[in-house]
Amino acid sequence: MRFLWFPLVILIISCASAPRAESYPSVYLTNRARFRLLPPSAIEKNIDRPQQMAGTFGNQEFLVESWVRADEKGVEIAFFNSFGMNIGELSFTESALRFDSEVLPGTIKPEYILADFQLCFYQPRALASALGACGLTLETRQTGPIETRILRDKKQILAEIEKNPARLKYTNRFREYEYTLLF
Repeated sequence: MRFLWFPLVILIISCASAPRAESYPSVYLTNRARFRLLPPSAIEKNIDRPQQMAGTFGNQEFLVESWVRADEKGVEIAFFNSFGMNIGELSFTESALRFDSEVLPGTIKPEYILADFQLCFYQPRALASALGACGLTLETRQTGPIETRILRDKKQILAEIEKNPARLKYTNRFREYEYTLLF
């Protein structure tokens, strides 16, 4: 009986220490295309900087300040209002996605915030593979310092991302919102 416990313990430890891709949350980028979030190791390059986000959703406008730290170990985003007060924090590591806020509405799902972040700042090759698995395509092109990413469902453009060293513009045509990040 003693010998049965050892393999069981090894199996449990190995499963707990090696997160599997299917354990990451997923989001619907269309009504049918379910995109599984990528691990932190798929980030394009390390980020440690403030960002200002100004955008619109429907007829509502918003302005949020944030500090973003992201590398192959994880993503941390602290959100602030215009007075510098913390209004929320998002954290994503190999093993967990966490979002804490006493101010932002409970309807905000952190996996959707993270999906947008990944579409903007993760490696195009890793994104293209993950998007292809759910029937979508990612086109990328570089024109001088400007990188453009276009997310498509067949011929329909779902989202466009244009970024340069000073700013990023994200337009989600499918969900009808857009924002600009200033670095």
